[in-house]
Amino acid sequence: MLSDLPKHEELLLSAKRSMFFFIKSLTSTFNDDYDNCKQPPIGQTDAERVDAIMLSKESFLQTSLMILFNSAEIYLKSKIAEINVFLLLSDINQAKRNPQKETSFYDCYSIDARQLPAIYEGISGNFFSSEFHKYYEEMRIDRNRVIHLGSSKKTNTSKQLIVYFFCLHQVIFGNSINDTFVELLVEEGITKEEALDLAPTYTADFIDQLKTLFPIGESLIASFSAVSKIREWESCSTCSAVSSITEPKVFFSKNKFLCLSCGESSGV
Repeated sequence: MLSDLPKHEELLLSAKRSMFFFIKSLTSTFNDDYDNCKQPPIGQTDAERVDAIMLSKESFLQTSLMILFNSAEIYLKSKIAEINVFLLLSDINQAKRNPQKETSFYDCYSIDARQLPAIYEGISGNFFSSEFHKYYEEMRIDRNRVIHLGSSKKTNTSKQLIVYFFCLHQVIFGNSINDTFVELLVEEGITKEEALDLAPTYTADFIDQLKTLFPIGESLIASFSAVSKIREWESCSTCSAVSSITEPKVFFSKNKFLCLSCGESSGV
């Protein structure tokens, strides 16, 4: 018989914790660079300074690709396990290979990561977006390249990293970045009331760091098929606490916008 059967709630929490780890690692790794970029560059343009920063952090960016794919893979397994945990096995016969001896689920072979989206869609009748399928497969290939060859060979790792993050955040959390920071802070042991007070500041700093150091415009355009350019950034009346630090609402056109903080959107 099989023991240690994974529960979908535990797998989902693990996927979220992996995303939390990515967010915390990203902000701490680039914190000093973010502060330095608030000062005028010396002997180089702003773009040259950011390029130099990203070049020096390439190992972190490559490792982060693996962290994000790990989040996606565990999330998909949690969705399959919610329906039937035994469907995670590559061969169902593993469940009865030795009825006289207890075998841990974690000693069995699981299905290949490439198959996870199709299996979940097939058994649930629910379907992921074409963007998710595209970026999941890209992440899977990137992960394998980093593991086996030491690099994904992406020409713009920083752009793709944020594309993957936005895609996964929408699927795994399905809420605003501010709400995600509330979850993260509660996970760290802070009370819900304190987390609600602190989250806007953490959210604003995170968004401003992305806007300062990453090609956020290119990443957003790649993330949403309905947009083709960034028009401007503005404050958001819905989340004034965040807007007091940075402008979180991006306009793609007059009637298409998205607030990265609270998630308010139109046309995207």
